[in-house]
Amino acid sequence: EVKIQETLELISSNEHILDELFAENRSINDELLAVEQEISESNSLLKKYDSLNTQYEADAKRLEFVIEGEVHKGGLDVTMECPFCGGALTKSVEESCAEAAKKEFIKLAPKIKDLTETIQEVKARLEVLENSQRTLRARKIAILDKINKEIKPLIDNLKNQLQQYKDAIEDSKEASMILQQEDIYNLKLQSIK
Repeated sequence: EVKIQETLELISSNEHILDELFAENRSINDELLAVEQEISESNSLLKKYDSLNTQYEADAKRLEFVIEGEVHKGGLDVTMECPFCGGALTKSVEESCAEAAKKEFIKLAPKIKDLTETIQEVKARLEVLENSQRTLRARKIAILDKINKEIKPLIDNLKNQLQQYKDAIEDSKEASMILQQEDIYNLKLQSIK
């Protein structure tokens, strides 16, 4: 019966460890879910930023085209149209259109720079998140391996031992009862003789 008590204590101790491992696994799952959600949001942001960057690049090329067109126009005697609205331009409007394009290009340059920096920050954060995701997944696998390859088999083995101890005690009690019955029958037989 001492063995039974020791085995019960070992089972209880290992079931407590198992509960702690399951709690840690749930915690890791929660962290993993939050990290994966943030990764998804970061990827979505990157797609939007890439689209905005493409738009900025197209705007810059358009403005460069307007400015270069003004420079290379030279002495051509061509009716000029505004690249924005398609309307005919007079000499003074042509100059203001080129000037407006230069001003717009100057305003666009810092936006492109800021967007590039923001994209780099998001990519850096995404790399940190992906590393965190890999670490959490590795921890989860390690916990599940410990649960499935160490703790559960140990508990199952201890339960089997406990059952064997109980069976042995039961067998011993039955043998003792049989011996007591035999002694009673032997006494009755001797009394009859």
